Amino acid sequence: MSGEWVYPNQALIWALWVLAAATEGETPSGRGGLLEGPAADAPVRNTRLGWVRGKQATVLGSAVPVNVFLGVPYAAPPLGPLRFANPKPALPWNDFRDATSYPNLCLQNTEWLRSDQRILKVHYPKFGVSEDCLYLNIYAPAHADTGSKLPVMVWLPGGAFQTGSASIFDGSALAAYEDVLVVTTQYRLGMFGFFNTGDEHALGNWAFMDQLATLTWVQENIASFGGDPRSVTIFGESAGAISVSGLILSPLANGLFHKAIMESGVAIIPYLKAPDDERNEDLQMVANICGCSVADSEALLQCLRTKSSTELLGINQKTKSFTRVVDGFFFPDEPLKLLTRKTFNSIPSIIGVNNHECGFLLPMKEIPEIFGDSNKSLTLRLIHTILHMPPQYLRLLVDEYFYNKHSLVEIRNRLLDLLGDMFFVVPGLVTAQYHRDAGAPIYFYEFQHRPQCFKDTKPAFVKADHSDEIRFVFGGAFLKGDVVMFEGATEEEKLLSRKMMRYWANFARTGDPNGEGLPLWPAYNHAEQYLQLGLNLSVGQRLKEMEGNNWEDERLEVVSEGECLNHRGYRTRGPENDGHDQVPAVQGGPWQGEPGLVRELQGGHLRSPPVVDTVQGKVLGKYVSLEGFAQPLAVFLGVPFAKPPLGSLRFAPPQPAEPWNLVKNTTSYPPVCSQDIKLIQMFSKLFLNEKETLPLKSSEDCLYLNIYTPADLSKKSRLPDDHFFPGQVMVWIHGGGLMQGAASTYDGLVLAAYENVVVVTIQYRLGIWGFFSTGDEHSPGNWGHLDQLAALHWVQENIANFGGNPGSVTIFGESAGGESVSVLVISPLAKNLFHRAISESGVVLTAALSKKDMKTLAQQIAITAGCKTTTSAVIVQCLRQKSEEELMDITLKMSHPFLHTVVDGVVLPKMPEEMLAEKKLNPVPYLLGINKHEFGWVLPLVMGYPIFDGKMDEEMATLLLSKSYPSTNIPEELAPMVVEKYLGRTDDPVAKKDLFLDLLGDVMFVFPCVTVARHHRDAGAPTYVYEFQHRLSFSSVLKPKTLIADHGDEIFFVFGVPLLKGTNSEEIKLSKMMMKFWANFARNGNPNGEGLPHWPAYDQQEKFLQLGIPTQEAQKLKDKEMAFWAELFSKEAAKKPPQTEHVEL
Repeated sequence: MSGEWVYPNQALIWALWVLAAATEGETPSGRGGLLEGPAADAPVRNTRLGWVRGKQATVLGSAVPVNVFLGVPYAAPPLGPLRFANPKPALPWNDFRDATSYPNLCLQNTEWLRSDQRILKVHYPKFGVSEDCLYLNIYAPAHADTGSKLPVMVWLPGGAFQTGSASIFDGSALAAYEDVLVVTTQYRLGMFGFFNTGDEHALGNWAFMDQLATLTWVQENIASFGGDPRSVTIFGESAGAISVSGLILSPLANGLFHKAIMESGVAIIPYLKAPDDERNEDLQMVANICGCSVADSEALLQCLRTKSSTELLGINQKTKSFTRVVDGFFFPDEPLKLLTRKTFNSIPSIIGVNNHECGFLLPMKEIPEIFGDSNKSLTLRLIHTILHMPPQYLRLLVDEYFYNKHSLVEIRNRLLDLLGDMFFVVPGLVTAQYHRDAGAPIYFYEFQHRPQCFKDTKPAFVKADHSDEIRFVFGGAFLKGDVVMFEGATEEEKLLSRKMMRYWANFARTGDPNGEGLPLWPAYNHAEQYLQLGLNLSVGQRLKEMEGNNWEDERLEVVSEGECLNHRGYRTRGPENDGHDQVPAVQGGPWQGEPGLVRELQGGHLRSPPVVDTVQGKVLGKYVSLEGFAQPLAVFLGVPFAKPPLGSLRFAPPQPAEPWNLVKNTTSYPPVCSQDIKLIQMFSKLFLNEKETLPLKSSEDCLYLNIYTPADLSKKSRLPDDHFFPGQVMVWIHGGGLMQGAASTYDGLVLAAYENVVVVTIQYRLGIWGFFSTGDEHSPGNWGHLDQLAALHWVQENIANFGGNPGSVTIFGESAGGESVSVLVISPLAKNLFHRAISESGVVLTAALSKKDMKTLAQQIAITAGCKTTTSAVIVQCLRQKSEEELMDITLKMSHPFLHTVVDGVVLPKMPEEMLAEKKLNPVPYLLGINKHEFGWVLPLVMGYPIFDGKMDEEMATLLLSKSYPSTNIPEELAPMVVEKYLGRTDDPVAKKDLFLDLLGDVMFVFPCVTVARHHRDAGAPTYVYEFQHRLSFSSVLKPKTLIADHGDEIFFVFGVPLLKGTNSEEIKLSKMMMKFWANFARNGNPNGEGLPHWPAYDQQEKFLQLGIPTQEAQKLKDKEMAFWAELFSKEAAKKPPQTEHVEL
């Protein structure tokens, strides 16, 4: 027993202090000078370990000074062999020990100190953090001395057993106004306070043993400060109240205290126990990280004791299962069983709750997704996962809490009430009933006042939140030291604080809170009366009886010890339970139509929805499971990357999104950018997961992106060396001719899951909104490309929090998206924003998408809009006044509605041809390609080519080609020659039609692709080229039989659609191969990899890959046709006059 703490009812309790007692009453010899000067008036007190010198403080409104002793050690530092061991007595000292500075906090993450000061309107001095932290603070009226025998109130701080401090609670006001001694203590936290191996080598519950050590110290020393060791009241809030409740249940605490107050916490709260299998998983994880063996508990313990506190603190943040345990000593059995058997310290107690325990503070820290739009799906998931609620009880809770609730606000409010009830109110009431039935005096309260100082830090709907009562109990409004506990209290709030201090102190004096001048606080007996603490005090009865269903003698089932405790049954409103072990579909209100979700809940494969920090604020996502994958993917839809481009931001560069305070719900598809909604409806189902429906709503407020990540976001790790990064980020830029398209028509789920990459799909302004240009400073244009750049900046700043590596970003896109990728490859503004690029069926030289300027088109738009065309400034100002609908009407009236990428001097400093020729580009690895029949069916259909009767002759072809100049750059006078070159090889009118489509595909897609590939290759950057050659088995029946690979067909395979549609095995294999090629390229700039056909680099031999069934190498894509177009456009370029500068319209 030598050197160990001993407790009442154990032998030799005083033997520990024999040596210290020998010097009791003697001042340090030869140290008189220490009391001279300013220190001469400082209070000094003798303890069994030595003398301590404190300081004196005063409080507002009281003439009673207070002696304050800070950082008094009650146990030896828990270092070395004392880590993960019971505390031992502190060593004695000879000189006066300075007790005027705050002690170090026990090891913890201290970010909460900053957030609490901002949200709770409090202020704390700067604290250190250390494993050497077993200290307490004492606040005593200055007149108190040995023999005063004042009541002692020992405060146990809260913080979920992960955070907390004795020093953020100043007991001066409570001591001065109520003539009591206040002691605030600290105890080990997190892994340091609860690590256990499940056997005798590390029993755990070290934090509770520290609290016992505090109380033992109080018994031995508090009389020297004027306190009565026979009148000790322990009180605490949250985890502190849970500790108080645990001490009442523990046989080791007998005789160490005499009264107890539990504010918002009792020992049977559900979350306090972790299953053994989770503890064993965490033990293995801790051992792995520390390089220890888990096979031998004693060896593991010795190994962990050699690690630095910093190492263990980092590990602590990854563990969740080191909580209170039944160790056979502090807790002989589960708390609920101890209550049931009435084997606890039957002392007077106060138990209470606040009327909005989960109103804001706790949900914001633990489950901030609630403050998104709490919808029916999220609510059911949270009930199941957070409360560990078995599916068979879901209907009971839904009927009780959500019956006839329709609006999202009602659902959110009832969900918060449910959480508060299940974690605090019901456990508190159940505990109070057991105390009452054991014959112990018990008082219950509900605190109901929202402090006025929270008007700008908490939402208006929040009432008395978790911990709000503390500032009233401690008289925070009367403090004037460096700890500020109550900023801006009103006179009414000060009066309430005085009353609450008096109630608490009366109870500490006599075991009864009542006294002269106070409203009656009835005992909690079978009438179940309680005190409603607010600006107007009143007595209530049967707490929560009127909420939900009649509570009376029947209680909601309490989730405790990982099981459901049926406390005297449960009554529900609505249909009766049918007795089957299943969850029937909930009928009525917002729950209609949720049987699928309820079936999913019954399966038990759920987790809390993911919440991720961004620079602007937190975002709530959802988990989506994919068949064949054990772990679901996290999906975030509609994450804003820029401000809505409205008002003065129309025809202007995008600006960063505004920050938000609560949690943004990003579980629904964002609106698509302004466009012809009928046209996108034709294609909206092409690339979507068929289990979902795309909400086809268009808006100018559309600068959002979607994220699909396989990262395990529950680990909340951000550092690469934590193995959190799955690595590569693939940012998809959709196509649609720069006038159509949306991020959400492309589902990144399959690609992200199969290739372990983070897929981001982005939106950008389209049509007039995205590319209107006057060719001068008033509207340079390229707004859509600037939006793409803004999205890439957002990715650089935020994607790490979603599991992506900002140092490995690949941009890829198709058609106008491929062209956009190509623009970004040569734009100086995009440097270092991405590291690899893939262009599918579109490059910067695609004539239909890129022009030198659009001054003529700008004039046409202005005239159609009814705007004056005197100057560019006038046109821009006029168009900014038009509604979205008016601009859409203008678009529909235009004979050629395509707006283009232009040379604006910013995104593109020069014509793309010049920049490529001068090798002014970002020399990143580049993969680009085309499909065999680019102009086969979709594009002729969309662009209105009348060619679907299946025949064509030269005259018709020449006419169509002449009218296609904006998309081909072929002058009208050259059309006959070009038509002859392609169609002259056959007399078959059907074949001529196919050859004409080849002509358009070659000039619009193939030749620009080959040209860009050659420039990129010649600039020394790794380049790879493909031709996609497979006809989809699930193509439209309207497609011509001769058509093989149409424009856009490869997208299905890149995004893994065959794996969702359940097509034939060859297509599934092709899709997996293409996803692997694309992801390999994203990983290392080379598509090749094990098990894949070889893909040669595009060098002077111009080898490329033919993607299809089969896949094979080929050389010199359409060599003859490319030579023809090269010669044609070379001659045309030679005829052009020198370029001139832009001029204002």
